[in-house]
Amino acid sequence: MLLSLLAAVAISQSAAEFDAEAAFGARPFFGGVSASPDGNRIAAYIDTGERWGIGVYETTGEQGFSFFLDGSDKVTLPSYVWKRDDLLLIGVGRPAEAFGSVFTMVRLFGANPSTKEMTPLFKEKASKLPVLIQNQIVSILPEDEDHVLIAYRPKIRNAVSVFKVNVNETDNHKRVHHSHTADGWFLDFEGNVRGRVAIMNGKPQTVLAKPGGGWQNITRFIKSDETTFRILGFPLEPGIVYVASDHETDTQALYSFDIEAGDFKEQLFVHPTSDVYGIAQDTSDGRVIGVSYAEETGKIEWFEDNEIQSRMDKVKRILKKDEAYLVSLNMTQTAGVYAVSEGARPPSYALFNYDRDRIVTLPSQYPQLDDVELGITVPVSYTARDDLDIQAYVTLPPGFDSLADARDLPFVVMPHGGPTARDFSGFDWWAQYLAHKGFGVFQMNFRGSSGYGRDFREAGEREWGQAMQDDITDGTQWLIDKGHASPDKITIMGASYGGYAALMGAAKEPDLYVCSVSVNGVSDLPDMISYELGRGRSKKATRKIGRQWGDRRMLRENSPARRAEDITIPVLLVHGERDGVVPISQSEKMRDALEKVDRDVTFVELPKGSHYLNVDENRITFLRELNEFMGRCK
Repeated sequence: MLLSLLAAVAISQSAAEFDAEAAFGARPFFGGVSASPDGNRIAAYIDTGERWGIGVYETTGEQGFSFFLDGSDKVTLPSYVWKRDDLLLIGVGRPAEAFGSVFTMVRLFGANPSTKEMTPLFKEKASKLPVLIQNQIVSILPEDEDHVLIAYRPKIRNAVSVFKVNVNETDNHKRVHHSHTADGWFLDFEGNVRGRVAIMNGKPQTVLAKPGGGWQNITRFIKSDETTFRILGFPLEPGIVYVASDHETDTQALYSFDIEAGDFKEQLFVHPTSDVYGIAQDTSDGRVIGVSYAEETGKIEWFEDNEIQSRMDKVKRILKKDEAYLVSLNMTQTAGVYAVSEGARPPSYALFNYDRDRIVTLPSQYPQLDDVELGITVPVSYTARDDLDIQAYVTLPPGFDSLADARDLPFVVMPHGGPTARDFSGFDWWAQYLAHKGFGVFQMNFRGSSGYGRDFREAGEREWGQAMQDDITDGTQWLIDKGHASPDKITIMGASYGGYAALMGAAKEPDLYVCSVSVNGVSDLPDMISYELGRGRSKKATRKIGRQWGDRRMLRENSPARRAEDITIPVLLVHGERDGVVPISQSEKMRDALEKVDRDVTFVELPKGSHYLNVDENRITFLRELNEFMGRCK
């Protein structure tokens, strides 16, 4: 029986009056898409605006949803994976409390999409030391239809062991790998243990398996302050691990690493301006056949002709799309889910069943935007005041064919969060909403952004409100000097670190911007560092912002909440009630400081909101508040 989810979407599309806030603020219809072993079904996170959860979509016969498991405020669905055509393994989380703290307990269930039957794979046992996580599947064991391997901590004080779990019954499992100190395990795709992570005397230790037996401690590579060492995967060849490292290059290059020798074996790939992000491996022996990196969008460098590449080319050719990339490959490697995109439009999904040579396109991610004209996004670059080259993106309102045509527009300068993250070209719901409202949008990858190499990343350390902020200011001035932006109609806006930068921009450059919008933003650096340390984050990590005592003067000077008198423009503060990354107290303190000096401030609390605008209708609520506020900024 098909569910009425697609009908609900169709109804919303046929509404006579276009609601821009609802259309751009809707969460994507599909997410986390993967194909069943036979390639005839897909499972995905589904959000219709009225319901959200995990759904199974039939791609043969009468297409539509045959199974749906609802999530809610009190029931989270953090993971799922196909085990068989008739079995999904789903992690189900719910709130729990122990030792005065609230956390999420995740149990693992087997779900039959046809019968709707849900079977817990572990018994729930009453204990003052509760089970925390049961859904860390470390190997799906594709050749064994009845078992999987799970990294599992039976009680909070136990080590994490690897258990072989029977997926057909409740509480039928056997421990197969154990260490008294293990907190995590590395396995290859055949289920062979290749390493483990442990916390020893409060410090992380990483050991990898030697080919002849025993373990090699590689912690010194991972913990190095000077270089990066990221484990990307394992070939089936014993004693080798693939890693990303910048020990001899500025950007992170791909290497094979000899575990027993404790040394780098061979550099396999390096890009002059981009870090390595991940690898593609041959399913027969695990050797690397491709590596991903970034330019304006994600790219893959293939080391040899292969089926993955040829299939992606075929998807692009048949669907006539600019870009296509493999999102997931099913367990039998007979079908793949692809994300396909064209310019700045939202990506869509397609299922390619290789055995049948059949491509099925899935329903639209943003159905209400299907017939809406979107703005183009143009990659640009500018030079900061110290001659550092900064890459950026300009999104223009619909109707503009080139950046040269954009003159004297109202603009929104929108630095990203992180700050060790980066923006890419492609669909951005914030940027496209603002473009729809007539604003140009400017997004820059200021110093400290990730993906451009160690020197660029480290140039942002302890530069909150200083050199990183100057990069944003210099980009804004570049827009004005080029004639693209009207100098008296520029708003600065961002979320998380971007929200901090929006507030700091208002404090440092009150004559450059006409409005400031901070979403889940930091406002007080000393308080934020104290919060991070209270959550167990190391002093080493927080020193990327500044030393709590040694840099106390600098931290205070670069805290917008302590510079409220310098802010003379209207400010909109939006914050999620349950933000666990940046506490809502950061925006509350900013509001109180602005009100104390009689400044124009609007404060919006999003009920149940997280750090990511991903709860209920919080995206839409945000855009409605933003639309009202921006009326005075244009």
